[in-house]
Amino acid sequence: MTTEICQDFFRISKLRLFCGAVSLWLGLSAAAWSAPFPAKTILPVSFATTIEAGKAKVNDPVRGHTLQTVILPDGTKIPKGTVLVGHITESLPFHFDPAPYAAQKRSLLGIHFDRIELKNGSLPVTLEVRAVAGAYAVDDASRPFNATELQMTGPMLQVGGDSYWPPDMAVRSHSGDIVAYVRKEGIFARPLASAALNAEPGLECDAIGQEQAVSVFSAGACGLYGLTESVLESNGSDGSGTFVLASNRTSVFLLAHSAALLEVMP
Repeated sequence: MTTEICQDFFRISKLRLFCGAVSLWLGLSAAAWSAPFPAKTILPVSFATTIEAGKAKVNDPVRGHTLQTVILPDGTKIPKGTVLVGHITESLPFHFDPAPYAAQKRSLLGIHFDRIELKNGSLPVTLEVRAVAGAYAVDDASRPFNATELQMTGPMLQVGGDSYWPPDMAVRSHSGDIVAYVRKEGIFARPLASAALNAEPGLECDAIGQEQAVSVFSAGACGLYGLTESVLESNGSDGSGTFVLASNRTSVFLLAHSAALLEVMP
């Protein structure tokens, strides 16, 4: 009888230890899911589908994926292809007003990314945009400059003008300064402070002192590239996390495989 009691006690103790370990693991997992994404983290993201103002509707989903591995300050790696999910906040097509001297009403396209889909759960994020590049600009930056079918070697020219010539893995600015490095997991730079190109006055990008994933973008990329009919009306840095593209000439659209350089806000 004493032996049976001891065996039962042993089994219960093991069960309690097991349950305690499971509870601790679940607690750690939940904590990991709810931990805030580090502010100032840069996420280079490619848009999954074409988005056109007027055809897309407010609250329609927007999906993108990271263009390369993102490394967080604690060494955690966010894999290439990690999905970001957002929604349309504004979608107004362009309608030409033929009245003499009419001030044309802008076409507007607003996008807000809401969360990043990590392997252990979905994490909400608030993001401002540093740069947006059209699909053709992204394609140009993804292959050697002036490459042909007969010659696929040559300099790589990033969105924003920085360049490198494989096998040299140092990325240089127009002035010849080394501003980024090509590594096994992608291109990493310390983003530079810049005024936004093709944008409303006053929009700018701050410098970040820690290396960040930039993929096809230059260290100083800021504003719009390859989207000649549009301007960046808002970059989301006002706390909204919503960036807005505008055009007085045509309906704003982003082709699939266009890309954005996003920055996590506090």
